Amino acid sequence: MQLNRRTALKALTSLATLPMITAQAAGFPTRRVTLLVVFPAGGPGDLLARQLAPALSEKWKVPVIVENKPGGAGSVAASAVLREAADGHTLLCTSTTHIQASALGMKLAYDPIADFAAITPTAMAPLVLMVRTDGPKTLDELVARAKSSPMAFASFGAASTAQIYGEIFNKVADVKVTNVPYPGGAPAVSALLGGHVDASFVEATQALAQMRGGRLRPIAVAGTKRYAGMPDVKTFKELGMKSFELVGWHGVLAKKGTPSNIADQIATDIREVLNQPAVSSFLAGIGVEPYSSTPQEWGPQLHKELQEWTELIRQSGVTSAQ
Repeated sequence: MQLNRRTALKALTSLATLPMITAQAAGFPTRRVTLLVVFPAGGPGDLLARQLAPALSEKWKVPVIVENKPGGAGSVAASAVLREAADGHTLLCTSTTHIQASALGMKLAYDPIADFAAITPTAMAPLVLMVRTDGPKTLDELVARAKSSPMAFASFGAASTAQIYGEIFNKVADVKVTNVPYPGGAPAVSALLGGHVDASFVEATQALAQMRGGRLRPIAVAGTKRYAGMPDVKTFKELGMKSFELVGWHGVLAKKGTPSNIADQIATDIREVLNQPAVSSFLAGIGVEPYSSTPQEWGPQLHKELQEWTELIRQSGVTSAQ
């Protein structure tokens, strides 16, 4: 009987240590982890990565650093990730631009889906159509004004989501508002504030700050649901306009070939960090909505969104050459 008890105790001890053995078998991380960010310092995507880095470093017991590699619609950072080993130690912190570049027909040295392993999205980044506080009060008023007099909208770069949605707006509303591209969200907002343009599709982070400051008015938000930071602002769909359901995101990818157990571990750990009160509070403060998934769910979702953005871009008439 004593022997049976000892055997049983040994078996229970083995079972209790199984998760630890599995985690160690994954061999991750064994050294410094680098988050390559496709944006310059200071933007929402950069701030998000810099929230993840110290929390992941504490969890993984290795340094986690953020390195900004903007340029080429995210291709500079993406190409750098592909030059590293497929072991999860170099991760790509990117956005919707990663698949939009391909949908726009840009010549890339890689396939944005086939050459990468999906890890997890980290945040939703809806766009908000904004005007100055002395501008139209409703979407209908904006359309009416566009039909009666020349207008212009700012976009945060040629072939950006803002331009795509601006051209979709022109088609759906049957108007011709001129696109004026600027090198980033901040210059586009400044142009709107300065009266150089009449409207702009603005990332939620910046839109929320401008609304709180009483300088710009939100007209409508893209997506299938209202933006949590502006619960009173209706979606385009609620206001009778379709084709604005796709929402931008921030997310993490790795090089294709990264072991699935490592990808799963990274996704789980990122999800836990996003749920930390201090992190979620910070992100809410800058207008970012935390959002996570699993590699198994997000991979097919990326493929689906690539097809959807390709069709939407075709409808808009926007090309990478514009």
